[in-house]
Amino acid sequence: MRHDFAVALANGVYERATSDVPYPYSRLQHIGFFILFFFPAMALAVCILRLYGRFSSKQYGWDDALISLAMVMSIIETGLSWKSMRAGFVGVHIKDIPQPFDAVSAQKWGFIIQLLYYPMLAIVKTSVLLFLMRLGGQKKSVRGIVIGLIGFNLATMVGIVIACILQCTPINYFWLRNSTVPAEGSCVDTTAFYIATSSMTILTDVLVLILPFWIFVGLNLPLRVRTAIIGVFALGAIVTAISILRLVWIIQVVYYADTTSPDYDPTYDIRFTYSAVETNLAIITASAPALRPLFLKWFPSLSSAHKSSGNKYTKDQYGRSTTTKHSRNGTGPLSSHRHSNAFPLTDTKGRSEIRSHSPTNSEEEIMTYNGILKTSEVDVHHGDRLARDVERGGNGGFGPGPGPPESSSSRRQWDYGS
Repeated sequence: MRHDFAVALANGVYERATSDVPYPYSRLQHIGFFILFFFPAMALAVCILRLYGRFSSKQYGWDDALISLAMVMSIIETGLSWKSMRAGFVGVHIKDIPQPFDAVSAQKWGFIIQLLYYPMLAIVKTSVLLFLMRLGGQKKSVRGIVIGLIGFNLATMVGIVIACILQCTPINYFWLRNSTVPAEGSCVDTTAFYIATSSMTILTDVLVLILPFWIFVGLNLPLRVRTAIIGVFALGAIVTAISILRLVWIIQVVYYADTTSPDYDPTYDIRFTYSAVETNLAIITASAPALRPLFLKWFPSLSSAHKSSGNKYTKDQYGRSTTTKHSRNGTGPLSSHRHSNAFPLTDTKGRSEIRSHSPTNSEEEIMTYNGILKTSEVDVHHGDRLARDVERGGNGGFGPGPGPPESSSSRRQWDYGS
């Protein structure tokens, strides 16, 4: 269980029944257990798929290492949360909690969980930012903003962790303050502290969420591809929404709970699982974009519509039907026209995108790394075929007379994008 449970404990909920009293059963608590283990299991499966895809394609990078670290922390946090949930009777009616009990164990677990929760979210966001730096390539504006956000995110993480450690003096007063044995010490205003730290988490969530939109909206990509990529990153908005719900819950518990009511039942509440959902959904959504190459490899039909060439039937200025074949990568038409009779092909232009390898050898399928574009302009005259057509049809055919001599010219130009 996370630090949020300390709020409930501070309102008079304590821990650990005597060994000779059976543990009370609660259906709500078991629902909490399911949530507690289900989302980490999903995150672990997605993380394994991500790492498999990166190792198999030899594209493992720092963003993958950070996600792996966050996943390990999530597993540890899940185990500690289960112990704290059991020790604190979370999801159990307060009237069913055996007497006597003490809060020390639950508070100790809660203290350790605080030190995992904030760094884990910061590490996931740093992984996302490094992934975006891969996609941004060598564009200075993108790299500068990403580096700035990484610095702000890590500085916020360090500040919150230090504040968590020192929120009580002495440090062990955090878990001794609700003990049946009196202890001396003091703590900061924990309510204001939790609201402030949660607000900072939401702020960094929003900043990281906005960045992919800024990167991808301006790209010269097909609308379908651009929409799909932005949609995947927009899943991060769900994580931000969960963060907001958790903040609202903290405010409700502290400011709006009627502790004098006979119906006051602070332990019969499993909304602390917002944190379990939040941290593991963060890992899932951060890994989703990296799974794209793996799924395209397993299910090539998903990209067939984008990669397959298409034919566009039009009529030229002379009223004859033509067939234009578009290139497979969708960046420009191939200079190929077919007529019922021959006609000189002039000023046929083709534009192709040269995909280069990034320093990390990753993400070339999503966008070009260094922006090098190759533009080709080709003029082609099919003199022999035109001459044969004129010979067969005479001046009464489509040909105006003897065709020009066969010639073929090609002009190539290299454009270096920023």
